[in-house]
Amino acid sequence: MLAGHTRFAPDWYFGNRTVKWRASDAETMQDIATTVRSLSRSGHNIPHLVSDTESPVKFFDWRSHLEASFGNMTSITKYHHFFVFKDEPGVLHCKEYADSTDER
Repeated sequence: MLAGHTRFAPDWYFGNRTVKWRASDAETMQDIATTVRSLSRSGHNIPHLVSDTESPVKFFDWRSHLEASFGNMTSITKYHHFFVFKDEPGVLHCKEYADSTDER
């Protein structure tokens, strides 16, 4: 886990999911989908089974699609601060730490 994400709201959700998951007796993909659906009080969790013909899951080759618009960034996990400015569209500024020098 990245530094500073110990109190990240989605992590709290996954903790709740784990508790419910351990108490469930899901044995089939449909049981898993039912369990996932029951985890959300407001109905945000909408599971889609890959084999469902009524609502098929579409897969895309995002890497080749996004390579046309974005450059490759190496060692992204070492950076903790990211900035974009309206004066420089398409340029990502990043810093390893808050007091580090700005890199592009």
